[in-house]
Amino acid sequence: MNEIKCRIKGCPSVFRTEEPVSPKAKYSCNGRGADGFPIPGHTRKDLVEAAGRIYDGKKDNRDAEVKFQDHQFDDSLSFGGSSGTYNDDDMNRRKDND
Repeated sequence: MNEIKCRIKGCPSVFRTEEPVSPKAKYSCNGRGADGFPIPGHTRKDLVEAAGRIYDGKKDNRDAEVKFQDHQFDDSLSFGGSSGTYNDDDMNRRKDND
């Protein structure tokens, strides 16, 4: 079995796999232990520096500002839209329109 330790110094997380792994492979865990609680040392700064880069608060935190829309913009989707199934009446209407 191959084991890759989390690259954050002092982190107990290990990735295990039966598959072949490159000797250069690196692993950064999600920063949460098996109990679901945060593991110290997994801040954005720690992760960036563990990857071998110099941390820049403005550049490295841009994705923290990304927002996703709260709801759908297409009214027909709000009710589930088409189920993808058609009955005979639907098919006949389509033939009449063609």
